[in-house]
Amino acid sequence: MQKIKADAVGLIVLALLITLASFLISSEIIAKPLWIFIYLILASCGLFLWRRVGSIKKTRQWFFISILSFPAAVIWFWVSGAISYALHGNAVSDFSVSFDMAMALMFAPGLASIAFAGWIRAFYLEYFNKI
Repeated sequence: MQKIKADAVGLIVLALLITLASFLISSEIIAKPLWIFIYLILASCGLFLWRRVGSIKKTRQWFFISILSFPAAVIWFWVSGAISYALHGNAVSDFSVSFDMAMALMFAPGLASIAFAGWIRAFYLEYFNKI
């Protein structure tokens, strides 16, 4: 029962983060109805990561994942750009650059949001396991 409540806390935190992002990002860039789809994807990924056997149990590890997701996205963008440049030279297409940027932006904030909500969820579980 505690895990179900912890999942609800994590999903609420994730919903708050997505709502905040939807207010910060213009409707011209991402349409408001699309944020529901984004939340459903992040919620399903979050539930999978939080519930899978052998998942992270310590609160500190969730926090570090949320922080390290941004440098990981930068490394992804740099490595994929270097590979594209090595394969195509100066003729790297705009699609390739756009795709690499989209992947980096999708993974960094998405993973950071899931990890931050997982961090709050782990605090919730830790607090109620001590009572």
